[in-house]
Amino acid sequence: MAVRPALLQVEVNTTCNLRCGICPYTATARTRPAKNLAFDDYRAAVERSFLPPYVAIFSGFAETLLHPQLHRLVEFEKRRGCTVMVATNGTLLDPRRADRLLAAGVDQFVVSLDAARPAIYEAIRAGASFDAVLGNVLRLRDAIARRGSPAAIVVNAVVMRSTAPRLEELLDFLHRHGIADLALIKIMKLAALRNRFLREEYLSWAEYDALPLGRLARRARRLGIRMLRSDDAVLRTRGCHCPDHAFYLSADLDLTVCPFLAFRPRWVFGNLRRETIDAIGRTPRLVSFRKRCAAGRWPAVCEECACLFTEGA
Repeated sequence: MAVRPALLQVEVNTTCNLRCGICPYTATARTRPAKNLAFDDYRAAVERSFLPPYVAIFSGFAETLLHPQLHRLVEFEKRRGCTVMVATNGTLLDPRRADRLLAAGVDQFVVSLDAARPAIYEAIRAGASFDAVLGNVLRLRDAIARRGSPAAIVVNAVVMRSTAPRLEELLDFLHRHGIADLALIKIMKLAALRNRFLREEYLSWAEYDALPLGRLARRARRLGIRMLRSDDAVLRTRGCHCPDHAFYLSADLDLTVCPFLAFRPRWVFGNLRRETIDAIGRTPRLVSFRKRCAAGRWPAVCEECACLFTEGA
């Protein structure tokens, strides 16, 4: 029996063209084989497992645009009546790819741009060129306008020690360039805190909460920018919808409920190539996991989660 999720997040591949110190990919790249999600396998698994409509997010810990059939994955989900988001580091978002994805029906492009200063951005996104990524984003902005497309561009910025003092500068920069959506994500520990870059850049929740985010939100409203920000209170007050209403699929079709759980085998609940969603939903591990989350006993990684948002202040 198929289920209707609110959100389906999909890792379409396991490769990346950057080596960002804040990303788990950099810590795991040598141990994970390069793989692209097979379109036919994905289509078969989704059609027998998930009832539309839902939000489909093509995003994992790799560069989504390296998948050669990403536009087909988007077209498939759009034909099913879903809202589709594509996350990218922006380096490969050239006019050809942008036009193909716009034609496929992408509703939202989420592009990583952590700072308005090239030196800071390039220190974080190792291997990327600030000017090249900005050029790609602006050409995408113009292509959306030419088409009269409803697609949106959301800039995704990780808040860390080097970027936190310059968030107002980033807001002004986005306003000048006609970008109206900003998501601020607090830097996360995860398992990759082994690397020196992440240790030096990490902000605790107390340090993050001490930032002048209320003032920043008021400025965003004055500029007409919709700002989402990480909020550590969400887990305690409203909880997280992922245990009961979201799924995360790896490029191998392994299934869990959140990408940040995918690094722990105990939180991977099954595989949609070999099992039905109904059978996975009845497994003792997933049943027990949902019960413990309902009781407020979250896995340790959830306490660090930076992807539970509140709008503005």
